[in-house]
Amino acid sequence: MGPVRFAAALLVVVALEASGADPSCDKNHYILGWTCAEAKAGPANHLVGLGDDCATRTLCFYPDRLTIKAGDSVTFFPYDSNDFSGIRNVAADDGSFRCANGCDGEGGNGAPAGPPWQFTRTFNTPGIVAYHDEVSRASAIIEVLDDADASVQAPVAIEYIYRRGDFRNVSSYFVTSFREEIASLDVGGLWWRTGESFNVWTAPASGTLPACRFVDKVYGGHFYTPYPSECVGLKANEGWQYEGTAFHLQVPDASGNCPAGTTTLFRLYNGSRLHPVQPFQSNGTFYTHAPLHRYTTRVELFDQARAEGWEFEGDSRTFAFACVAAPAPPLAR
Repeated sequence: MGPVRFAAALLVVVALEASGADPSCDKNHYILGWTCAEAKAGPANHLVGLGDDCATRTLCFYPDRLTIKAGDSVTFFPYDSNDFSGIRNVAADDGSFRCANGCDGEGGNGAPAGPPWQFTRTFNTPGIVAYHDEVSRASAIIEVLDDADASVQAPVAIEYIYRRGDFRNVSSYFVTSFREEIASLDVGGLWWRTGESFNVWTAPASGTLPACRFVDKVYGGHFYTPYPSECVGLKANEGWQYEGTAFHLQVPDASGNCPAGTTTLFRLYNGSRLHPVQPFQSNGTFYTHAPLHRYTTRVELFDQARAEGWEFEGDSRTFAFACVAAPAPPLAR
């Protein structure tokens, strides 16, 4: 249930959207048979799937890092896998729960079992909840925030993608390190994690500059820059809305290099002419050739995007756009 998802989910969603179902609810809420009202009512409910749509291992949880607020619940379920149909379960590393067909000690049976099954747990205590599947040893983490923590930033910016139906219909990428935004987006709907992230400074530090955040008023895409000239220019552009400081970054030196202790952040631009071709708008019409930007520290993604025709926006010698702390720290406990 990674970025590709599974075919059955897409078929269900296409049928539901064609019938007029509310597309703002998470696709997997529909798969589990919940109504949109049930999905949205009360404290947020988040979904974690366990299956084999994984980039680097046979079986994995998706998302493998989830940020929620205290009082939110999480529904776990195995999905129909292409290559794996064996037994599985979800067990907390600290032994606080073990579940599959219900949970041990709570009237259910947490022993590994084959699909279908699902269970829902509410997490009321702030902190880190680490858990795993006892069969495959797939593991994941839930970060539970209290109200105070939810309003502050994490030292890692998470990238999301906005889409309907499949990845051919993408109108925006969005990056945020604000915990409340992360928790809200992780509920599900039309925003999905891409699996990409990079470090940021959450407050001014020696050598850093504030990164201005803008939203394109026409297409909805977001743009980030620590360069004062770009920030001033877009603030004067009626097509862009300034949303404040996203986080703090360093910029390369006069030679285009990042200082010791940092790593290069690349910025990519699709030239308003590449994938996606037809991003959806809320009124059902299409805009074509939406301008998109992506930000990554991964050379592999940078090279792949350039091979597909994306343009780099950075130093002409090193390709560096900005500099971020390295290595990536975990989210604060």
